[in-house]
Amino acid sequence: DNWWASCGTQLVQFPADGSVMRAWSKAEGLDLGMIHKLALTRQGDLWVGARSGVAVIGANGEITRVLSTTRELAMGEVREIVFRENGFTWLGHYGGGISLLDSHGKVRVLSVTQGLHENVVHRMLPEADGSLILLGNRGISWISAEDVTGLENNPSHRAVPRVFDQLPGVDQFEGMGGAMPAGGRTANGDVVLPALLAVARFSPAAARHRLPAPKLKFVRLSTNKQDFLAPEAQSIQPDDRGLLAHYRAITFVDSHLVRYQYMLEGRETDWVDANDREIAHYESLPPGRYRFLV
Repeated sequence: DNWWASCGTQLVQFPADGSVMRAWSKAEGLDLGMIHKLALTRQGDLWVGARSGVAVIGANGEITRVLSTTRELAMGEVREIVFRENGFTWLGHYGGGISLLDSHGKVRVLSVTQGLHENVVHRMLPEADGSLILLGNRGISWISAEDVTGLENNPSHRAVPRVFDQLPGVDQFEGMGGAMPAGGRTANGDVVLPALLAVARFSPAAARHRLPAPKLKFVRLSTNKQDFLAPEAQSIQPDDRGLLAHYRAITFVDSHLVRYQYMLEGRETDWVDANDREIAHYESLPPGRYRFLV
């Protein structure tokens, strides 16, 4: 039942009952620079995202926790705060990726290493199904609910977001996040996000639409001494037992999402996960019959 406002580096509370307003600044322990984001928990705690970190103000008005971008958190000013029902808190940074806090307050940093499209996060919008929509400098990315859960529970998990970085009539999509909040929702659930010289209207339903897998367009097998471009069976000399397989699937939609599996029948009995690698290498193959599948 209060109104909150940030005035540069200060925070001001205007009680709904008309009582005397209250302010927080450096003298009260709020010394994090320019304020970019305010987020209120169901318990009444106010999280303040700022240039150099996050402060948590309890319902009694006392600062209960301060997290710094030079110590616990990822680098870069905090521009977004999202509370999840399972107790995780996601902090979006300008240039540092995401700081992920579990229900015990332990912090882990997510970045392009964990699959993020980029390390700039202006806005994060949670969906009802548990997925997340992110706005960065290089466009809009959508992280599925499965990837969100994977990132929260498995430090080695790598997300594979869908990226939307093209706008009709705009040469280059560049998301903007200087104002708070950077975008919002329409009445029908679409997301409206600011971009340089444009406004992007994004339908979350488009992100959930699964595209058919692209067909494999190119395969070349080669040894140390010769190339094989024809699909029929080929013979390899006994002293030429190294094999390189080059392959590629060509698509103009979400090409960064293409992942490969291959198997050399006669040597392997299960598929090998190649991630986005487009080459397989074998050495010292014994005499026999082989078939390469991808």
